[in-house]
Amino acid sequence: MTTGPNNFIAPTTRAEAVATQLRAEISSGFLAPGAPIRDAEIAARLGVSITPVRESIAVLISEGFIDVLPNKRRMVMTLTQHQAEELMDALGALLSLGIARIDGTTQDTKALRKIMLQIGPGIEHPETRKPEGGPVSLLVNEVFNMAGNSELKALATQLSTRISGRISMYPYQHFAPLWDAAFTEIAEILPDTATAATKITEFFERLVTAMAQERNPHQVLTGN
Repeated sequence: MTTGPNNFIAPTTRAEAVATQLRAEISSGFLAPGAPIRDAEIAARLGVSITPVRESIAVLISEGFIDVLPNKRRMVMTLTQHQAEELMDALGALLSLGIARIDGTTQDTKALRKIMLQIGPGIEHPETRKPEGGPVSLLVNEVFNMAGNSELKALATQLSTRISGRISMYPYQHFAPLWDAAFTEIAEILPDTATAATKITEFFERLVTAMAQERNPHQVLTGN
């Protein structure tokens, strides 16, 4: 469901409804990691035509929920421990880059600080996630709105969307205290964005190290 001018609410399209259903089935494990994605089977099971299924699959590929193999077959994404670590490493590098491009002497960082203080509780309680996205997604959006580079923002948005899909398979809630402590400290550092960028890099290095200690890098994750 989308909202337009004057708060007009447009109905959910069939493609959007199918995408929502498939996301839920993947996140819950109903569609297991590595399971083949076959348009006709999904259309028959959900009682819709093939077109909205194909449209929804294209969206889920861009979000990282579905992988495309070299032979063009599609399957439910698999996430290994090492891939999860790579996602966090990439997110940290991009966030640090964005923060460093914010001029804390001329730009108001109050909204950014507010989002940072919500990150720990938001990770600990994912059920409180708002329709516009979780606190990490909101942080990425705010940082790159302020950074003023449209190309970096496009890259950051794409990465954030991909992480949101794939990291749903990672049991991450026990890391909430790490996120909370780090971003509470970083929020207090603002508007010194240069130091904040350094602290973000240091936090994600600690996070990835902590993640690596939990399991074999090749282990496939199957959800919380």
